[in-house]
Amino acid sequence: MIRVAITEDHPEMREALRMLLSLSGDIQLVSETDNGQEAVDCAKRIQPDVLIMAINMPGVDGFEATKQIADLSSVRHINGRRNGENRGTKRLSMLKMD
Repeated sequence: MIRVAITEDHPEMREALRMLLSLSGDIQLVSETDNGQEAVDCAKRIQPDVLIMAINMPGVDGFEATKQIADLSSVRHINGRRNGENRGTKRLSMLKMD
């Protein structure tokens, strides 16, 4: 079972991701948060295998949250999500994991 957490500040996108993940029998959604600081706290506490995170969020953004998570947790992969261009996703994916 792959344990997945979602960090997304747009409720509609969070709902869409939740519905998409529910289609797989191999994925367990273990947390939903709406900002980068909550993502860091979640990674410390829950330690999901995968974290799907928005990049542009108020407060602690996805880049900063990823840097903090990479330093302290056992999350194996973080996938950044950004509206429009995907340049941010490439940059975020390089920060961690394996």
